[in-house]
Amino acid sequence: MDWNQLTYAGGCYDPVACIVESGDPRLVKNVVVNGELVVSSGKLTKVSEEEKRDYVNQVGKDLLTRASARIESLKEDIG
Repeated sequence: MDWNQLTYAGGCYDPVACIVESGDPRLVKNVVVNGELVVSSGKLTKVSEEEKRDYVNQVGKDLLTRASARIESLKEDIG
């Protein structure tokens, strides 16, 4: 954990609450799950970040497309 940023001041006394409440993934540099490193230096090790990004963007676009069928003004937000 890098507690040297003002944003996280005091977080070292309750790191779990700090991570959950801040919602900032940049706070975590390394994550070990069941003895396996799954985040190293802030980067995912088991999943392609580019593939995840593309998937999440597509899901968001699909949701907006479906919502725009009911709310006409949303159509202009679809890229």
